[in-house]
Amino acid sequence: MTGLDVFGQGAAELGAWARQSGQQLFPREDETAVDAETITSFLEYAKSLIDEGATPGVDAQIEDVGAGVEQGLFGTGKSVFHLQFHTQVQTFASASGAAMTLLRLPARTSGDHQTVNKASMYWSIAATSAAPESAGILMDFLLTDPEAAKALRLERGVTAFPEVQSAIEDELDEIERICLDFARDLQAEVSPAPRVTPADAVGFGEEFTRISQEFYFGSKDAQATAQELLTVLEGMQPAE
Repeated sequence: MTGLDVFGQGAAELGAWARQSGQQLFPREDETAVDAETITSFLEYAKSLIDEGATPGVDAQIEDVGAGVEQGLFGTGKSVFHLQFHTQVQTFASASGAAMTLLRLPARTSGDHQTVNKASMYWSIAATSAAPESAGILMDFLLTDPEAAKALRLERGVTAFPEVQSAIEDELDEIERICLDFARDLQAEVSPAPRVTPADAVGFGEEFTRISQEFYFGSKDAQATAQELLTVLEGMQPAE
């Protein structure tokens, strides 16, 4: 049994670590970009979890990611925690058959979780659309119509509209209500959402995983790995 099943190879984890350090991976003009020191501290912390047995070794973590929900450590009850977007608890509860609890993201500084509302997906209309008004009507229906919300439910994300939440809550099962209540409870403390990942940076997650694994396998030290990741990030920042 381990504490966390996987930690240290996901860009979302680095993003949370950066926010709790007062920085952003893709900052707006009034925000501070993540620096090499913060990335280094993240890598060293993740490695310390491996060394202390709180997470499996990097080989086992890679295997766990490939195993999927049903066969992974968390889905089979072999790890206590799993970091994931909160509506995905439905998938893990179904796979494991176990009762599950949603908790806030751990904080580097007590009370400063820097939890944010993360859109699970974005509805968009092409600038070249031949029927933008019709597309807008469809989008409005998908976002705000109670009947559409009852069909979509919550696994792809909790609706941001309180009136739609109220309209569907009686339709939800027990685990879905846990997701909805958790999202509602957090609204009093969420931080501003980070900038949407720039178009040129959609591949950062894969690059982060690849480069960070070189550190966990011992091919590079933390400082060199952090500098390489920072160089990649800087090359993916949007032109202002």
